[in-house]
Amino acid sequence: VWLSHTLQTQVSGITMPTVVYNVTRLSCRSSTAYSAITQVCEACDTSTEYVIIPDQTPCNKCPEGATCDGSVATPIVTGSTWSGRTDLEAVHPGIFFLEACPPGYAKINTNSGESVSIDSQNFDPEKQACVQCNSNQYMLDPEVGVCQTCPPGLVCYGTDKVDFVPAASVWVAETQIYRLISCPTGYKVIKNNELGQ
Repeated sequence: VWLSHTLQTQVSGITMPTVVYNVTRLSCRSSTAYSAITQVCEACDTSTEYVIIPDQTPCNKCPEGATCDGSVATPIVTGSTWSGRTDLEAVHPGIFFLEACPPGYAKINTNSGESVSIDSQNFDPEKQACVQCNSNQYMLDPEVGVCQTCPPGLVCYGTDKVDFVPAASVWVAETQIYRLISCPTGYKVIKNNELGQ
């Protein structure tokens, strides 16, 4: 920021030259963000907001999967991986980004409860959270998957671990689900649409 001052009044017939002062604003402190509108550092709400780059990005609303103290977002779920986006040229600069959830948790970042890439128009920084699967569900890939209902023939624990019943049955993991390939002698494969008939 430059400040200039010119003395307009002549003193004894002499006009003073323009004097230029270099004025530097101090950096915003933790838990505050610089406002280009008010041109001051404004405090972030210490229970619902955070800021990563106080001098260049605004206060952000806390993601659903974290708690905030005005300066940082702390993950609620142990084992979830978050990073601060400090590249000002990137999509959504200055936010904490949920990269991955631990086994048994679905990564959510949209209003509809899905996981999309950060550059998707449906991405919502405030909706980021790791949502735990129920004990009667399983999750193969928390990065892209959703919690799947445990089908007959599997015993599920709400994580990526399952047990096959009977133990000699053959299942394969396909994208986000398990598919039954074959059963041991004395059992037969029944498709979901044949159940209850």
